[in-house]
Amino acid sequence: MKRARTNLQVIKNYVIIFLSFAVLSIGLILLAQYLMAINLLSNNLSWVFILLRYIIAVVGLLYINRKIIKSKLLFKFQKDKASYLGSMVVLIFTIYNLWGLNGGFYLNTNTQKENFLFCLGPAIFEELLFRGIIFNRLCEINKTRKLGLYISIFLSAFLFMISHLLIPDYSNLIDLFWQCMIAFGLGVLFATIYFVTQNLALTMIMHFANNLNSYFFLGGVPILANLSTLEVNLISLTVYFLISFLLLLLKKKQKNQSWKILS
Repeated sequence: MKRARTNLQVIKNYVIIFLSFAVLSIGLILLAQYLMAINLLSNNLSWVFILLRYIIAVVGLLYINRKIIKSKLLFKFQKDKASYLGSMVVLIFTIYNLWGLNGGFYLNTNTQKENFLFCLGPAIFEELLFRGIIFNRLCEINKTRKLGLYISIFLSAFLFMISHLLIPDYSNLIDLFWQCMIAFGLGVLFATIYFVTQNLALTMIMHFANNLNSYFFLGGVPILANLSTLEVNLISLTVYFLISFLLLLLKKKQKNQSWKILS
């Protein structure tokens, strides 16, 4: 019961942090729009404010972590089978999402630069927050529980999913449902990759590649081209959960590596 309350307190604290940065982001957006309205900022330079927004967010989060939270952000490379396999998953995932890169990725216009930053900024900020800080903290709280690792993975993935509801991408409820489910599946996969590799840079790469595919509609491998959106979503979720399960199973079976909590 005490751990449950602690988990809820962690969730509450980090929701407040995330909302604080969301308010900052909205404030900078409004400032940019005001400056453009009075002709002090060119429409072609609005991407600069987006860059500034993410720089402030990342630096601010790192400062808060260093002074208050003190979660150890890991950028290691574990020399074991689970880590090697996890790195292969990262490579395959990235190649899949960037498969159509030559067909439509340009940074010529202001909108394209904005979209690029919308891909890069969240990939860094959200991985620092949801995997580097929140997942780490949940692992510390639940490390003595039998299913502590699973609880930590699913709670961090749930928070990651909820964050995508702050500004929904779709008005259609069915599309919104699948957006949430895919975000949850990715949250599980990213947390698992971070756990088995202990390298936050790898989840940032995966997150960035996925965002690029979403914003620039790069497409996937041709074998999935004729499938419906529902079929692609179901296959994606199945693959995310299956890969996560297999990686955790392999990690558990390794000698001296059984459910080693991040440290």
